[in-house]
Amino acid sequence: MTTIEQIVDKLRETCAENSRKDQSEAMSAYMKHQFLFYGIKSPERKVIHKQIHEQQLLKKLQKEYVMLLWKEPQREMQYLAMDHIIKNVKDLQPEDITWIETCILTKSWWDTVDLLASHAVGHLFKKFTQTRMDWLSKWENTDELWIIRTMLIFQLKYRINTDFEWLTKTILKYSSHQNFFIKKGAGWALREYAKTNRLAVIEFVHSHNELSNLTKKEALKNL
Repeated sequence: MTTIEQIVDKLRETCAENSRKDQSEAMSAYMKHQFLFYGIKSPERKVIHKQIHEQQLLKKLQKEYVMLLWKEPQREMQYLAMDHIIKNVKDLQPEDITWIETCILTKSWWDTVDLLASHAVGHLFKKFTQTRMDWLSKWENTDELWIIRTMLIFQLKYRINTDFEWLTKTILKYSSHQNFFIKKGAGWALREYAKTNRLAVIEFVHSHNELSNLTKKEALKNL
């Protein structure tokens, strides 16, 4: 019987066979040279993902598969792990938030954190109310940059179900934070909610001078 380790070995071989040095250098530069790349762009990666997911073991969410890919040095392997999570997001259970947090805090950058926050965390927190309450309470006084961004953007897809009171309270709590990703994340969350309630967002932005110019700009971009 094929094992998860064997699937990962085959995936590694496939990615190596499809590597492109010219593209890998450009992709690494785009990510500030923080990660190595095979040089496989999204369309090609989706083909590989589809082929790999023909394996019966990957017909449901596999934590072991995700964590093995997360250890790989090439960034495409983390992208493939996220492809797997998104494909099987309905399988997520409350206990899965523990390893999702590990992924958020490991090899962290916007390209992984944003998808994990808006898809995995967003789905879990919407489906399991107690899990949401427990983990937001745990994260309440965090100084971890990527956890703060996760808290700001996990509701991106909630639309009418967005807890706007909680969101604005959190945005104000971190309004003096100087990090670009925090300021932009706050604006992004507001901009998405404006698609549901534009007047509430406009009123909030105009009544809080403590918001950064970047947050305001992002929030009102399409209004």
